[in-house]
Amino acid sequence: MVKEIPRDKIEHSGCGAECGVVEIHSGVSSDIDRLILCAGNFKKNNEDSYVLTLIDPKTKSHKIIARENDRIRSAVPYGDGRILYAGDFKKYNEDGCALTLIDPETKDCEIVATENNCISSAVPFGDGRILCTGNFRKDNMAGCALTLIDPKTKRYEVIVRENNFIYSAVPYGDGRILYTGDFRKDNKDGCPLILIDPKTKRYEVISREDDWINSAVPFGDGRILYAGDFTKDNRDGCALTLIDLKSKKCEVISREDSWIYSAVPFGDGRILYAGDFTKDGKKGCALTLIDPRNKKYEVIAREDNCIHSAVPFGGGKSLEELV
Repeated sequence: MVKEIPRDKIEHSGCGAECGVVEIHSGVSSDIDRLILCAGNFKKNNEDSYVLTLIDPKTKSHKIIARENDRIRSAVPYGDGRILYAGDFKKYNEDGCALTLIDPETKDCEIVATENNCISSAVPFGDGRILCTGNFRKDNMAGCALTLIDPKTKRYEVIVRENNFIYSAVPYGDGRILYTGDFRKDNKDGCPLILIDPKTKRYEVISREDDWINSAVPFGDGRILYAGDFTKDNRDGCALTLIDLKSKKCEVISREDSWIYSAVPFGDGRILYAGDFTKDGKKGCALTLIDPRNKKYEVIAREDNCIHSAVPFGGGKSLEELV
C-alpha cells in the first residue's frame, strides 16, 4: 500500500533502484498502490465535462473527483492529501488556465496560479514550490516557460524558455529537472530530452527524437522512462522507451498505434501508461499496465478520448472511503 511522503523528501530523494519514479513524479513511495489517478480529454456518464477520476485497478470501478470545462493535462498527488492538477480549463470565470489544488474528500479547491495558455505538467518540486510548465509565456517574453512557483507567496522563477511546447517536467532526484516536449535545442533537429540545473541553468541533452516527447520520468535504475509521438529503429508505432543515462542505450518496451501521453513506474515492477492509443482492436483509449521484463500487459480502463495523465495515488484509502 502506498504511503504519501513529505514534499521535502521528493527532490533530493535520490534515484537508486530502491527509490523509483513514482516517489519523484507523484509524491508517493514505490510500494504497490490501490488506486490510479487519471485525467485527460475524456468524459464520463454522458455528461459534457472533462473529468478527474480515481480508478481501482482491481475492481475497475471509478469515482469522479472533479469536472472541468476543458481538458485536464496533468494530475498528481500533492503530498498533503490533496491533488495538484492543471490543463486547458478555467475556473470560477477567471481568465487563464488554472493550476489547482483539490481535496478529494471535501472537493475544496485552491487556485495556485492562472496562466495565459495551457499547463501541461505540474508536480511538487520538493522545497515547497511547484514545478509547472506548458504552452504559456511569462513576463511578456517569447518562449514557453519552465517555472517554479511558491503556492503561498505566488512568486515564481522562470528556469528556461523554449521555442515550442514543453510537455513534461519533473525533479530528477539529484537537484536537476528532467524536461521535454515539442521544442528544438541548439539549432539541431529532433525533440530533445533534457536535464537542467535550475541554479546554474546548465543543461545536458540526453536524446533527440523524430517527433514530440510527451512524458519523461526517472525509472529508478539509472534509466529514464519516456514516451510520446516518436518512433524508434525505423519501425511503426509510438515507442514506450527506457534509455540508460550513461550509455544512451535504449530499450523499447511497447509500440502503440497512436500517441502515448503519460508513462510512470507503477511500484510493483510494471509501468503504468496511457494516451490516445487503443489495444486489442477494441474501442477506447487504453489505460495500461505493462511488465517491461516479459511485455505482458493488462488494460485497466478504456476511455472515450485521450488520457493525458495517469499516476498511482496513495493514502491507503479505498474509493468508498475517499469520496
